[in-house]
Amino acid sequence: MEISIRKKKKVVPFLTFGFFCLILYLLYQSLHEINFHEVGMAIRKVSLTGLLPGFFMVIINYLILASFDYLGLRYLNVKDVSAFKIYWSAFTCYTFTLNLGALVGGLGLRYRIYSGWHISVSNITKLIIFSTLGNWLGHIFLLSMVVGIYPEKVNTLTSLPFPAIYAITTLGTMAIILYFVLCFKRAQVSFKSEKFTFPPVQLAFLQLILSIMQWSLLAAIIVSLMDHLGASVEFMQIIFTYLLTGLAGVVSHIPAGLGVHEAVFLKMNLDIPESTVIAVLVAFRVIYYLVPLLLAAPGYLFIEIYHRKNHSQK
Repeated sequence: MEISIRKKKKVVPFLTFGFFCLILYLLYQSLHEINFHEVGMAIRKVSLTGLLPGFFMVIINYLILASFDYLGLRYLNVKDVSAFKIYWSAFTCYTFTLNLGALVGGLGLRYRIYSGWHISVSNITKLIIFSTLGNWLGHIFLLSMVVGIYPEKVNTLTSLPFPAIYAITTLGTMAIILYFVLCFKRAQVSFKSEKFTFPPVQLAFLQLILSIMQWSLLAAIIVSLMDHLGASVEFMQIIFTYLLTGLAGVVSHIPAGLGVHEAVFLKMNLDIPESTVIAVLVAFRVIYYLVPLLLAAPGYLFIEIYHRKNHSQK
C-alpha cells in the first residue's frame, strides 16, 4: 500500500502539469485568432445595470456556499458559534479558496479562522469533508442529468462519442446513489487520523439541493451576462460548459480557474462570437471573484483583530 501511495504522489504532479500544458495549448489555440479590439468593444458595452442581476445571484451563491459550513457545524454539534460568525468566516474562506485555490488560500485559512472560534482541529477537518462532499454532490448530479437528458446536444458541443456520454451519465448516477447509501448506513471513512461519519439521509438531500442551486446560479450568472451583451444561448449549454470548467479547474489546480474557463468555453460549439465569450468571462470574474475578494480581505483582518482582542482579554 505504501508503494502505491508513493507512486501516486509521483505520478499526480506530472498528470497535473500535463493537463496544465494542455489548457495553455487550447487557450493559445483559441486566443491567437481572436480580435481583441472586438473584445474591448464588447467589454465597453457592459454596464452597471447589466451587472446588477449577476451581483444579486453572486450574493445568493456565496450565502449557499456558507450554508454548507453552517449545516456542517450544526451537524457536528458545534452550537457555541453564532450563525453570523459562521457565515462571515465561511464567506471569507470560500472567497480566498476560489481566488487562490484550496491549497494556497483555503485550507490553512479555514483552520486559522475556525480555530479562533474555539472549534477543534478534528471538527474543522470533518467540516471541510462535509462541505466538499456537499458541494460536489450537486455538480455530479447536474452533469450526469444534463448529459443523460441532452446526449445529442452534448455530442454537438463536444464531439464526444455517445458511448462516452452514456458512461458519464451511468457513473454519475452510481456515485449519487452510492453517497445516499453510505448516508443511509451512516458509514464511516477515515481521513488521516480522523473518522468522518456520513450525514443522515435528510441532511444529504439538503446538501444536494443546495449544491444544485449553487452550480445552477453560476451558470445563470453567465447566461445573464450573455443576455446583457445580446448573445442568445441555452441555459443547458452554459451549465454543461461550466460544469466541465469545474472539473478542469480541479484537475489543473489553477487558482480561480484562470485560463481554464476561457479555454473550455472557447472550445465549445456555442455559436456565440468569441469576443462576446471573453467579455462575458471577464465580467464574470470581476463580479464573482474580484469584488468578493475586495470585501473578504478587510473582513479577514477584522476577524484577526477580533480573535487577538479576545485572546488578550483572557
